[in-house]
Amino acid sequence: MPRRPHAGAASALLAIALLGVTGCAPEAAAPAPTPVASNTPSAAPAPTEDPEPTLADVLIDGDSISVRLSDGSPIVDVPYATAATEAIQSIGTALGETAEDTVVTDDPCTPILDQASFGGLHIWSSTEMIRKPQEAQFYVTADAATTAAGIPIVITTGQSVGDSARDVMGANSGVPSFDNGSWIDLHYDVISGSAASEPGEYFGAYAQVRDGELGSISAPTFYFFEC
Repeated sequence: MPRRPHAGAASALLAIALLGVTGCAPEAAAPAPTPVASNTPSAAPAPTEDPEPTLADVLIDGDSISVRLSDGSPIVDVPYATAATEAIQSIGTALGETAEDTVVTDDPCTPILDQASFGGLHIWSSTEMIRKPQEAQFYVTADAATTAAGIPIVITTGQSVGDSARDVMGANSGVPSFDNGSWIDLHYDVISGSAASEPGEYFGAYAQVRDGELGSISAPTFYFFEC
């Protein structure tokens, strides 16, 4: 006759079985924290200020001479009909430079010329008669790329003395030019007339291209007059 297990032993076996099942159950994962919205506004980017314009260049065109800032605006724009002393003072103040004064007595067209130079920029005037267009009281020339302080001296298309003939002629392909063999006359800013006009009607700003580069600038000038 089979033996029945003791009631106490059966209870112990049941307790062990339950303990084994309970011990294998994985613990429940903790819930992820709910993100809390911040009430602190994000910092606005600091406004960027435009840089102050700086002294950029001296522009010689057929009407006037200008000292310009890097944003293209002129500090001064001096028409050639301005009195020479006033023009020299205005240009010098705008450049922050002092002119070097010279008296020239060997000019073939004018017995006495007063020259005020800012490096490669020269302002010419005379108490003698100067035959220049637009009742000009002075005229300007440039024979170097910059003023004494290094400010570029440019024509209307942006080139300076010393720039390559290719760049100068390429930028001025639509303006009158005359190849004289050893140099090219470039009428880069015509104010009045044309090559077919009477000489006294044809004037503006002039550049000479020679030896493969821009050699000199002059304005205002009658293109077909000797002086």
